[in-house]
Amino acid sequence: MEDIECNKKFKTTPSSEEIKQVIQNTKTPLVFKNTLSWDLLHWSLEDWVEKLGNPKLNFRIGTKKCTKVPQWESNCPVVSGTLNELLDDANASSDTWMYFDYKHMNQHFKTKTNLLETVSWADFGFPDKSGNDSTIWIGTEGANTPCHMDSYGYNIVAQVYGRKLWVMFPPCKTSLLKPTRVPYEESSVYSKINFTCGLSDLQSVGEAHVVELSPGDVLVVPSHWWHYVENLTTAISINMWVPLETDHTSRLQEALVRFFVSSTLRTFCMKPETPLLNPNEADLLDQPIDLQQLSWCVDQVVAHKVSTREDNSVPTTSYPGYVSTVSTMSAVDLQRLLLSKCGCISDCTANSSPSESPPLSVEHVIDAFCHPDIIAKVAETLLSISKK
Repeated sequence: MEDIECNKKFKTTPSSEEIKQVIQNTKTPLVFKNTLSWDLLHWSLEDWVEKLGNPKLNFRIGTKKCTKVPQWESNCPVVSGTLNELLDDANASSDTWMYFDYKHMNQHFKTKTNLLETVSWADFGFPDKSGNDSTIWIGTEGANTPCHMDSYGYNIVAQVYGRKLWVMFPPCKTSLLKPTRVPYEESSVYSKINFTCGLSDLQSVGEAHVVELSPGDVLVVPSHWWHYVENLTTAISINMWVPLETDHTSRLQEALVRFFVSSTLRTFCMKPETPLLNPNEADLLDQPIDLQQLSWCVDQVVAHKVSTREDNSVPTTSYPGYVSTVSTMSAVDLQRLLLSKCGCISDCTANSSPSESPPLSVEHVIDAFCHPDIIAKVAETLLSISKK
């Protein structure tokens, strides 16, 4: 990482409002050092076990062995247990990882008021945000989230225990990352590239922004930046998504995707448990199809006069010395890093792909119609039609 001097004079300790302005104006990922002052930064794993008590939590289980495709949530079994049981099971197995991921703290720990109040985003310009507005991620070494892009807002992530690897790409790399809406989940556009093994596709993507987070680090992921995340040790992080005005346009695009996916799956008489859906979308086919959501999204875009086209450029901006931009890593070095982690000397799945193209599937149809560039154009056309 490189520190960049600011063009304007800042006090020795910038105010929370100054930090907020830096966060809101950035077009590239940022890391804050020595800014987090939460008490839980000093908690050991034993402290976490004691503080959380014995609530039963659902952990996703994955394998540390190479797989041909990303480990989608729909393909991962789920076990229920306490945090203490998770740690015991993790110590007993070297081939699997466990992840309590993307869980709203106010739902799972609503009686743990001390924990919810300890999490405060005031130092970053959001004095009204706490654990009640945050999600938590608790996982063992190797636990990962497939590479994806969030449709709404930007992300502020606090690393509170252990170490975590973040690999990020700007929005302009979208097509190179082979976007897919399968498995379908509202607000998440996944990449077909498997970042845990079989990494030949990364050569065409080019350099990435890579950072290893340690306890006390805070990462800012700008809107529509792609990211692959993996625990390097047993790790705990807490994050908050901050909405943007451009979310009105994103909601319209997501509503169009939902409309198409739902209609397509019904046409092909797919079962509710189809792997084309993420588990949290299992009830999609039980819900009626109507135009009310689309109509509301169109009205919101028109009312806020938000353009459907976004600027994918990443302009050079100056930041104060207390924050660092995330440095870039070449595609070759990234491949070496990821392959060394999976224990492979070479790209172990590079030659496993079939020589012939697979037959046309529902997934291909969904990905063609719901490609981010296509959906953006459909949204733009729909807006122009609705104004006539």
